[in-house]
Amino acid sequence: MAKVSPTPLTLQQMKTFATNGPELRLKASAFLHNELQIRFARAVVELSELPLGLNETAPVKMAIANYTTFLHDVAAMKAPSTPEEDAIFTSRITQMKKQGSNLVPMICGGLHTIKTTPRGIDALRLQDVQVHLTIKISDEGGGVPRSEWRKLWQYTYSTADDDMENSIYQGQVNFRDHFCGGGYGLPISRLFARYFGGEVTFVSSEGFGSSVFIQAHRLGKQAELVPGHTNFTLQPLTF
Repeated sequence: MAKVSPTPLTLQQMKTFATNGPELRLKASAFLHNELQIRFARAVVELSELPLGLNETAPVKMAIANYTTFLHDVAAMKAPSTPEEDAIFTSRITQMKKQGSNLVPMICGGLHTIKTTPRGIDALRLQDVQVHLTIKISDEGGGVPRSEWRKLWQYTYSTADDDMENSIYQGQVNFRDHFCGGGYGLPISRLFARYFGGEVTFVSSEGFGSSVFIQAHRLGKQAELVPGHTNFTLQPLTF
């Protein structure tokens, strides 16, 4: 049922469910009997495929269980063909409505559960190196599309929303309160790394996560790269 597309309704069509004669009401009930199964099935699939572990949280699992129960209940009933069957069907739908009145807050509770999960353990491995020190920082935050990689190094690119961005430029936000999404972090980090002969490299796997490699000279003997000097080169380091 989840593979079947739902049928959108207008407000006028919804109004006909209760304001017209018995014959049209039975047709509407038969339509609703099929449509509810489609929408409940799609809700189960969509909630089961939520990313970032949301589908494994207790609130979302409870919501999935509720939608699954509703789906089975409707499927177990035949489409109403008499006023008596329609009355029974209407009564059961009314009960479902009451039972499902808290489903949206319940699903939102999954987000709260994710926010309060342990922050995890920082895995730090140190290797004895002679010349270059490489620091790798990784996450599993969903990654960045490859087509967006170049933007990450542009000072004009921002991930902040318009209101926050305007507040930053107008000096309405304290520097210590907010200094992210303004297009400064990665470009300046790479600039400082290259200044002392190092490099910052970014790679990402869309749908999984990202990794940043910071490379620097271990002994700190690399002279700064001053623009105008004969040895001023910025050859990118590869991995």
